[in-house]
Amino acid sequence: MSDQAEDRGDLLSVALAHMTNGIVVLGEDETVLLVNDRMHRLFALAPGTIAAGTTLAQLLGHVGASVGWDAARVARVLDNHRSWKREGTDRQLDHHYDDGTVLRIAYRPYRARGAVLTFDDITQQEQRATLARARKDAARQFRDDVGETVAGVARVAAAIRARGDDAAAATAIVAARVGDIAGLSAEASTGMAAAADAAARLNDTIGATADAIDDAAGIAEQARVAAGHSSTAIAKLADHARAIGPVLDQIGALAAQSRLLALNATIEAARAGDAGQGFRVVAQEARLLTDQIGRATGGIADHVDGIRDGVDDVVGAHAVIRGRLDDVHGRAASVRATMQAERVEVAAVARAAREIAGNGDLAVRHAHALEDAHRRLDAAFRDVTRQVDAAERQVSQLVDGADRFWSMHLAAHHDAG
Repeated sequence: MSDQAEDRGDLLSVALAHMTNGIVVLGEDETVLLVNDRMHRLFALAPGTIAAGTTLAQLLGHVGASVGWDAARVARVLDNHRSWKREGTDRQLDHHYDDGTVLRIAYRPYRARGAVLTFDDITQQEQRATLARARKDAARQFRDDVGETVAGVARVAAAIRARGDDAAAATAIVAARVGDIAGLSAEASTGMAAAADAAARLNDTIGATADAIDDAAGIAEQARVAAGHSSTAIAKLADHARAIGPVLDQIGALAAQSRLLALNATIEAARAGDAGQGFRVVAQEARLLTDQIGRATGGIADHVDGIRDGVDDVVGAHAVIRGRLDDVHGRAASVRATMQAERVEVAAVARAAREIAGNGDLAVRHAHALEDAHRRLDAAFRDVTRQVDAAERQVSQLVDGADRFWSMHLAAHHDAG
C-alpha cells in the first residue's frame, strides 16, 4: 500500500473514531464492510463484536441481545432491512428502547453496492422536544385555564356585585323597616305603660266596687233577716185574726140566743097584759141590742176577713220580698266572686302590660342595634365590591401578562413546530 493510501486509511479511521453517530456499511451480500466504535458504545457492545465480515443477521442478533429483543423480534427486523433493500428507498425511523434511549436509524440502500446504516442518539434531543411540547401544552393549557378562570371570576364577580347590590337594597329596606318597628315599638311601649296604669286604676275601681257590693250584700242580708222577722210577726197576726173568727161566731151565737130570749120575753109580756108592760119594754130593748150586736158582729167578721185577706197578701208579698232579697244576696255574692276574679285578671293584665312595655323598650334597643349592624353590613358589602373589582383588575392584568408571555416566548416556537 502506498503512503497516500495509508494516509487516507488513517484519515478514515480518525473520522470514524470521532463520529457522533454509529455507522455500519453493508456489502451487497449483507456482510459488514465498515463499522465504527460509536456503534459499539451505543449498544453497549464490546469492541470488535461487530467487525468486517459480520453478517447483517449476526449484527441484529448482537443488537437484539443488547436491547432485549427475542428471536422473533430479531427476525422481523431482519425482514424489514431486506424489504427496504429490495424496495431501494431510504428509510428513517426513531426507535424508542425500553431504557428510554431514542435512536434515529437511517437506512440508505445503494443498488448493487449494499447499504449504509447510521444510528444517531437523539435521546436528549427528543427529551428536549418532549419537554418543549409539554411546556407548550402546559403554557397553552395555562393560558386557557387562566382565560377560563378569569371568565369564571368575572362571572362570579358580576354575580357577587349583583348580589351585593341586591343585599344592599334589601338591607336598606330592612333598615327602613327597623326604623318603623323601632317607632312602633316605642309607641307600643308607651301605650302599654299607659294601659298598665289604666289597668291598675281599674283594679282599684274593681276593688272599691267589690267593697260596695259587700256593703250592699250586708244590707240585703239585714233586710232579708228583717223580712224574716216581719213575716213571723205577720204570721202571728194572721193566727190572731183567725182566732177572732171563733170568738165572733160565739158572740153571734149568744146574740141569736139573746134575740130568742127577747122574743120569748115579749111573748110572755103580752100574755101578762099590763103587768108585763115594763118587761115588754125591756125585752124590746134587749132585742134591739141583740140586733145591734149581731150587726156589729157581722161587721167585725167582715173586717176580720178583710184583715185576714190583707195578712195573707202581706205574707205572700213578704215571701216574694224575701225571695228577691235571697236572690239579691246570692247575686251579690256571685258578682263579688266575679269582681274578685276580674281583679286578679286585671292585675295579671297590668303585669303583662308592664312586661310588654319592658319588652318594647328592649325591642327598641335591639332595633337600634340591628340598624347599626345594617350600617356595618352595608359597609362590608361595599368593601367586598371594591375588593372584587380590584381582584378582577389584577386577574385581567394576569391574563394580559400570560398573553404577552405566550406571544413573546411560545407562539413563535409553537408555529415553527
